[in-house]
Amino acid sequence: MNYSDKYTIVKQRWGTFVSYDLEGKELITSLNEEQCQSATEWYLYWLEHGFPEPETTHESYVGGKL
Repeated sequence: MNYSDKYTIVKQRWGTFVSYDLEGKELITSLNEEQCQSATEWYLYWLEHGFPEPETTHESYVGGKL
């Protein structure tokens, strides 16, 4: 999985890292560059291959008074 030619990572002045696609759309914000790169690579992978459907659904109910 190598999408490094499809995004850039910029360090913001307050120390966070933000990845942008080639059209300038913000993708991922992270506290360090390695995490930003990894999360961006996975995000682009799942955009290309489709996000999996959830295997189960959950339903809940909270009763009582607050």
